[in-house]
Amino acid sequence: MQLFYLSKQERNGMIGFLTILLAISFVFQSFRKEIVEPVRKKVEVLLNSSSRIQLQEVRGIGPVLSDRIIKYKLKLGGFYKIDQINEIYGIDTCNYDLISSQLKLDSVWHQFDVNQVEFKVLLRHPYFDYKLVKSIFNYKDHHGDYQSLHELKAIDLVDQDIYGKIAPYLKIYQNGK
Repeated sequence: MQLFYLSKQERNGMIGFLTILLAISFVFQSFRKEIVEPVRKKVEVLLNSSSRIQLQEVRGIGPVLSDRIIKYKLKLGGFYKIDQINEIYGIDTCNYDLISSQLKLDSVWHQFDVNQVEFKVLLRHPYFDYKLVKSIFNYKDHHGDYQSLHELKAIDLVDQDIYGKIAPYLKIYQNGK
């Protein structure tokens, strides 16, 4: 094994050279990234009716994230507000700011008739856990059919935040409509 000794002057020259080399490498990497990853134009995509491919037209959404958005959309029955994409794994604040301006709400999301929905069906929705669904059904068993969604607020588990999340996915059909 050979050891080399560099004088102080040689070391300082070497540091200057390495600094320049590092700067050139950084500039090259930035330039290469622009060539390899062309900047996509900002588009407007309809969130609830978009396909996986259409979602990928949005800057900031690739194949993995588009799959996650589609899967979550199907679990929810559709989005009722753009902010809900924050609940998807892989979307952080920076990504949300970029993505949200390119998404628009279009179609109506699925709503369950709170008086007719089956226990297991409601339990599959991401916003309804077992205790909440059980409480909703227990309330109905004790008080009869819901006349208003506001009655859900009488359930101990339903605070204002929970109500705000679940109410858009529920409705009451009057007279069997």
